[in-house]
Amino acid sequence: MFTSVDSVPALKSVLLVDDNEMDNKFHSIIIRRTGLADCIQVALHGREAIELLRESAGTDRAPELILLDINMPVMNGFEFLAAFQELKEELGLQSVVIVMLTTSIFDDDREKADKFPHLKGYLTKPLTADSFKMIVNKHLRK
Repeated sequence: MFTSVDSVPALKSVLLVDDNEMDNKFHSIIIRRTGLADCIQVALHGREAIELLRESAGTDRAPELILLDINMPVMNGFEFLAAFQELKEELGLQSVVIVMLTTSIFDDDREKADKFPHLKGYLTKPLTADSFKMIVNKHLRK
């Protein structure tokens, strides 16, 4: 298991939910370089993410952090959030931290995101090492 510079254990798993494969590759590199995640999983849309959550619930692969895009085919970020709200207790995922990571700068999207109480943040792409460390320190370190 990786540990961060200050010897705090890394997250077991982070899930990137984004249809842009280049963004996923870039964000995976950024996350790996921080040393704060043992496993990085990728889903290309919300429905794929829901299936991954169903399969990994109760295992070491269950994500502790989800970085979620808004605009995706099949099931967008807001549809994912609504589905997650319905499933989180059933799957034992109440402590999963979800942060919107998007290119959207529209006030309407930010306001819509604010209506989901389990969404912990809203960041614009690209993810940086500093923004990832901030998310981990603010929401996942006790």
